[in-house]
Amino acid sequence: MASNPNNTSSEKEPLSSRYEILLFILILVIGFSLRMFFLHEPFERDEGVYAYIGQQILRGEIPYRDVIDIKPPGIYYLYAIGIYLFGDKTESIRLFTAFYSLFTIGAVYLTARCLRGVPTALSAALIYCTYSTLPHLHGGSSNTEVFLALPLVLSIYFLLGINNDRRTNLVLSGFFAGTAMVVKTVAITQVSVIIVFLALFQTAGRGYRRVLSDIFFFCLPILILATGVLAYFAAVGALEDFVYWNVTFPGKYVNSDLKGPNWFPVFVYLFTDIFPLAVLGVPAAIGMYVKNREKGYLLLLFSVIAACIAILLPGKLFPHYFLLVIPPLALCAGIGLGEVVEKRDRSSQGVTVLLVILLLFPVQKYYSYYLVDSPDEVSEKKYGPVFVRSREIAAYIKANSLSTDYIYQWGMAMELYFLSGRRSPNKFPCNYFLQWSPDSLQALREMLTSIDENRPKFIYVDRSWAQMFGYSELQSLLKKDYLFDRKNDFGTLFRRRELSAATSAL
Repeated sequence: MASNPNNTSSEKEPLSSRYEILLFILILVIGFSLRMFFLHEPFERDEGVYAYIGQQILRGEIPYRDVIDIKPPGIYYLYAIGIYLFGDKTESIRLFTAFYSLFTIGAVYLTARCLRGVPTALSAALIYCTYSTLPHLHGGSSNTEVFLALPLVLSIYFLLGINNDRRTNLVLSGFFAGTAMVVKTVAITQVSVIIVFLALFQTAGRGYRRVLSDIFFFCLPILILATGVLAYFAAVGALEDFVYWNVTFPGKYVNSDLKGPNWFPVFVYLFTDIFPLAVLGVPAAIGMYVKNREKGYLLLLFSVIAACIAILLPGKLFPHYFLLVIPPLALCAGIGLGEVVEKRDRSSQGVTVLLVILLLFPVQKYYSYYLVDSPDEVSEKKYGPVFVRSREIAAYIKANSLSTDYIYQWGMAMELYFLSGRRSPNKFPCNYFLQWSPDSLQALREMLTSIDENRPKFIYVDRSWAQMFGYSELQSLLKKDYLFDRKNDFGTLFRRRELSAATSAL
C-alpha cells in the first residue's frame, strides 16, 4: 500500500542476520516453554466443551445439529485437529496450543518488523510470548482468544502491505479477518475498524470509487468464507441450527442470566498485567504516527480499540477475554522498546533496562505459577478447586464404565464428557441449552427421552447450576432409575439403579 512503512524505513533488510535468527529462535523457545508449565493444568468448562465437540467431530457428528454450543465452528475444528494430531488428552490440546502459538509469535514478529525493523520485531515478539501466557489472563489456556490472535495479527500484517499488489494485500487481510470470525464472532470489531480505517485514512485522496474498491476486495473473502460455512452446514442438514446458535442466539446470550464477573474486580485483578503494555505501547504508537505520519501505527491504535470493544461485546468480562488486547498492545510496546534500543547510547541503555524490568514485572509476580505450584494448585488459584474435582469425577467414571457407555451431566461441568471419554445421550452438553433452545419444552422432552432410551450409566448433577428449567423433571427420573453413588463439594454422581454398587464418599 502507498502508506506502507516498508517503503520508507531504511531498516527493512532481508532476514539474513544470524544474530537476529538466533534471537528469534530463542524467543520461540521461551514462548513454547512458558506454555509447557501449564501442560498438565486441568481443563476449565469452556475448554472441556470445545474438546468434547472436537472429539465428536472426529466421531462423525456435526456441531449444532448433534451437539450444541454457542461459538462459531472454527474453535471446534481446531480442537478436532489437535486431538487428531496429538490424542484425546488434556495435554494433547495444551501441546497443540503451544505449537499454534509459535505461529502467532512469528506473525507478531513479522508485523513489527514490517513497521519498524529488527529491534522492534524482536521486542514485540518477546513481549507477546511473555504476556500472552500470564495466568490471571488465563493465557496458558486453550481458549478461543488464544487461537483468535493469529488470524487477527495476520490481517494487520497483510493490510500493512508486504508487497506491491494492493488488491492481493486486501484480499489476504480480509481472508484472515474472516477466518478470525469463524473462530469467534467478536472478531467483527476488527473487521469494522479496518473498514473504517480504509474508508477514512488508507484511501484518503483516492476518490470514492477507489475507497469502495478497497473495501470490496477486503470484504470479498469474508463473504466467500461466510458463504462456504453456510453451504457446508446446509449440506449436512444443520443450517437452521447453525443460524440459530450463531446469529439469532448471541443477543439473548448477552442478556441471559449467565453472568460474568463485575467489571471493577476484573479491572483491579488484571491492572498490573496490562498496565505496563498500555503505558509503554499506546504513547509510542501515537508518537510514531505524529512523527512519521505512517498509517501503520494508526492501524495498530485502531486494533487496540477493536480489541477493547471485542472484550466488552459479550457483556461478561471473563479474564480470558482480555487476551484479545495483548497482540496489538505488544506490537505498540515493541515499537516503544525498539525505539529506545535503536538509540544505542548510555542513557538509552539504562532506559531499556528499566523498561524490560517493567515489562517483566508480571512474570516475576506470577513466578510461583510457573516454578512452584503444581498444575492442580495453578487451577485452584485461578478458578478454585472445581476443575480439579471434575477431573477426579471423570477419572472415577472412566474407571467404572465402558467406552460405549453414555453419561449425562446436569449443570456446567461439560469437561466431564471429554475427560471421561464418554458421550452424552443427547445434544445438550449444558443444561442452559434447554432453556435457550427455540422450543425449550421440546428440548426438555428430547433430553428426557434420550436418557430413557440411551440409559446413561452415570448422571452427574452440578449443584451450583442445578435449580434451573427442567430440574424437577430430572429429579423424578433420578428417583425412579438412579441411586446415589458419590459426591464432592460441587456435585453429586448418580449411578443407574440396576448397575448400582456400594456407595462411597469421594
